[in-house]
Amino acid sequence: MDTKDNETVDDLIKEGLRVIQARRGYRFSLDAVLLAGFVTVLPGDLVCDLGAGSGVISILLAQREKTCRVKALELQESLWDRAVRSVQLNRLQDRIEVTRGDIRRIEEKFSPQEFDVVVANPPFWEVGKGRLSANPEVALARHELAVTLRDIIVAASWALKRGGRLALIHRASRLDEIVQLAEQCRIPVKRMRAVYPYRQRPANLVLIEGIKEAKRGLEILPPLVVYEEDGRYTGEIMHLYYGEEA
Repeated sequence: MDTKDNETVDDLIKEGLRVIQARRGYRFSLDAVLLAGFVTVLPGDLVCDLGAGSGVISILLAQREKTCRVKALELQESLWDRAVRSVQLNRLQDRIEVTRGDIRRIEEKFSPQEFDVVVANPPFWEVGKGRLSANPEVALARHELAVTLRDIIVAASWALKRGGRLALIHRASRLDEIVQLAEQCRIPVKRMRAVYPYRQRPANLVLIEGIKEAKRGLEILPPLVVYEEDGRYTGEIMHLYYGEEA
């Protein structure tokens, strides 16, 4: 697999999976691993990965559930190109299809009510909040310059079958907004898990899963703690990365 001068090939740890990334552009983080481990994916599901980045979530889900298929959508040409090559690198092109396109115009790429599952690791920061990266690739991935939280949830509602599941990870401070938007788009939140950097600190992230046209009723899962007090990953995070070897 050919790589460019500004790229690296990095391990995704599990079963020898690898991903092609920019040296000084957008690089995947723990967020993607947490979301891939949280979402409910059943045998035979068709999954839509909205804003696929380098394809990390798509690849992890294809490895986790060997009978699912994934259609990934990515706006940025550079990330789309790396995702395509990362899928080829892991020999998953028979189950993962990466399309370049705009989430706000999802109807140009996919069919309505096509998917069993939609996953998204959206830009966390609204325009005017947080520090905007000078790197355009990172800026688009981290700030709502091209797509907003509302855009993603609206697109998910359009794409999901009745009873289909939307899973996303976001800043905990935006949980109320997520719940409200999901309710408006007929995908009420059914499962939630707060992510804490350390046990004695407030949650900074939240994992949520909604079900299209489901009745209300929310299950709040036990907290997920990322680091031990000495800075090592907790056992659960180690398991997500290394599986039984942890």
